[in-house]
Amino acid sequence: MKNIKKYILPTVISTVLIGCGGGDESPSSFPSSFDEQKVTYDFENIVEAFLNSNIDYVVQYKPSDDYSGELVKYYDKDGNIVDFKIPTNTTANHGCKAEPLSLDNRKFSSTINNTYFNVKPLSNNQRLVIVSSFPTVFTNKFLGDTSCRYGDFNFNKKYIISKSNEKLIDISSDEKIVNTTNLSNVSELTRIYDKKHQTTTTSDGRVLLKPYSNTTINLSDHEFIINKNGEVKTFDSKNQHYITLPNTKGTEWQFFTDRYLVSKPYGGKVFIYDIINKQRMSNLSIDILQNRDTNLLNSDQVTISYGITMSMENGIVPFKYTSHNSDTEHFVSRLINGRWIRSSEISSDLYSILIKKALQNVTSIASDSDNAYMDLNNNGYFAATKATSRGFDLAFDNKYDPSSHPKEITDFPNYLENVHYINGRTVIETSTKVYGYEKRAFYLIDGTNKNIIGSPGEELTTITASAHNMP
Repeated sequence: MKNIKKYILPTVISTVLIGCGGGDESPSSFPSSFDEQKVTYDFENIVEAFLNSNIDYVVQYKPSDDYSGELVKYYDKDGNIVDFKIPTNTTANHGCKAEPLSLDNRKFSSTINNTYFNVKPLSNNQRLVIVSSFPTVFTNKFLGDTSCRYGDFNFNKKYIISKSNEKLIDISSDEKIVNTTNLSNVSELTRIYDKKHQTTTTSDGRVLLKPYSNTTINLSDHEFIINKNGEVKTFDSKNQHYITLPNTKGTEWQFFTDRYLVSKPYGGKVFIYDIINKQRMSNLSIDILQNRDTNLLNSDQVTISYGITMSMENGIVPFKYTSHNSDTEHFVSRLINGRWIRSSEISSDLYSILIKKALQNVTSIASDSDNAYMDLNNNGYFAATKATSRGFDLAFDNKYDPSSHPKEITDFPNYLENVHYINGRTVIETSTKVYGYEKRAFYLIDGTNKNIIGSPGEELTTITASAHNMP
């Protein structure tokens, strides 16, 4: 490992003009020499320094209404700003000073492509390094004048490292990470798991299917890498590297487990992939309804819902929920050992009972199911109550218990937009939800207290956890 330098302070970079002592040449010398150099970075040392800076989370924010770009700040777990600067391997000439990049300083910022850096925690002690819109050129001299300017903010890089900071895999611009799912919107979960939210009855007595849930859920113990063409990469824990799953291209995958992939509907089918045997299960695909005006009362068999659920003996497996002549018969089938095994009622196993009861409880507490989120790992929940266009109160519990009363925090502004887990702590995101003038705020929850993140005049747009080495 190289000697670690001391780096301090965050940075959003773009077209920047770095103030420096002017040269001894004047515009009258025009034209003159042109002097620029390529900017490079020692990311091995930068990442190591970041991990040792006790950074707990990173925020992007707009500093004022007259500035269209976004800057970056880093915070420790106590809410203190961490001053982190990113050095470049740049040798300045002509009196220039090639300052390290400070991502909370406008002069290092681009209003077109926001510069960003973070080392994000993943499962199994892995980390995702994100480098976005870093400068690639430093101009010392241009047309006779000393310039001292970074430019060409087009360096982007994403890669996953191990606990020892060894690179495991590069992430291309066509790929994205599917994180493990902690919190999901209750309205989406009720659509998947509760039959009362899967159909609607029209005024003329027809029973119609509501649109299938579009949410992505990953209940495995690790992340997946998904290419925009559908190709999936997963981590081989035995050999400690990522592998590409064959024959996954051309499909949009929606549900993820340690054993299976389940796709979104395409051409009247939902496809199943067996990760262990690395093959599609073509003969076990799910038939889904495409004509949403179909009256289920006149339909012999329709897939009402599909997704993944717990089987007490076989772990998390795909399921399909089918209706025969709508309300007359209902069946849930789980994929067990290569076969669809049918039983009556989805509530016939304990996992589904807990989910449905928890969902019904949260729905009864929340102003509406769109304003509530549930943790699928323990059925803990967060729900907006007494919600109006001006604000709401928050009810929450760490684990669903029908006999317990939820904790409450009052007086949040606007609407509940999202709930985030940041290194084991909860952050509530609110939003005005006014098109063209949407403003967000983020509150760190401490017991039954809330503390707003950021400073007056800053308009936060995102918050993301950061990885750090243990002290």
